[in-house]
Amino acid sequence: MAYEVDRNRELYARARQGIAMLPPASARCVATAQVLYARILERIEARGYDVFSGRAVVPTAAKAATAGRILLIGPPRIAVEPREAA
Repeated sequence: MAYEVDRNRELYARARQGIAMLPPASARCVATAQVLYARILERIEARGYDVFSGRAVVPTAAKAATAGRILLIGPPRIAVEPREAA
């Protein structure tokens, strides 16, 4: 399970570059989902990767706070490195 969590984090990191290319309203929605799913991964880790005894969830208040913050200030910014010419 630790392998899958790490793999998801790598995929999320690669996907962040695409969020910056989306229209602002879409970027906010996708960024909110990404942040919340990343928090679920943190909760899975905190439970010792036990995904069978119950769901790893983000509390509703935390979801609302995250969505509100991203709606107000926009998605988290990342530095995008220029791609080398092939």
